[in-house]
Formats: sequence, structure tokens, C-alpha cells
Amino acid sequence: MTRIKTRRALWRENADKEHTLYRLFDREDNLLYVGVTFMPGHRLYEHSKKRWGADIARHELVTFPNRREALEAERAAIQSEGPRHNIQLRVT
Repeated sequence: MTRIKTRRALWRENADKEHTLYRLFDREDNLLYVGVTFMPGHRLYEHSKKRWGADIARHELVTFPNRREALEAERAAIQSEGPRHNIQLRVT
């Protein structure tokens, strides 16, 4: 029997691999979302299926050597740039 891994288990197993910080923008260049992943194509597809996914007009990608560094950059970006659809880590 094949066991499906949780997202958290995948994160732990891949923590030392390259991770991508991504920013999603609408047509007016408003920042919609900032996130981190080691599978950018899959993650961007997941966001396209959200209720606000049709608003995504472009994305920016920045690669980091590991998950820890990418998460530090994500936290700073969310707090300083205020993306519309990020809820966690936002400073209000």
C-alpha cells in the first residue's frame, strides 16, 4: 500500500534543498501573495485554483539554498510588503 505524505513531512524531508520565494501579482501590479516552496510549478498551480486565482497576472521567483533562508525572506516580505491574501505573519 502506498502511503501519501503530508505537506509537513515533505517540508522536513526537503528542508536542505533549494526553495523558491514567490510573489504573485494582479494586472495592476498589486501584490496578492508571497510564499515559499520547493515545487514552484505545483504551488503556482494550486494558487490558480483559489477563489482569487483568476486575479494572478504574473509572478516573481527568487531561489534560496534551503527552506530556512527562504522562510526568513518570506516573513520579511509579508511584513514589509503587505500582500493582500497572506493572513499568517502579517503585521497589522
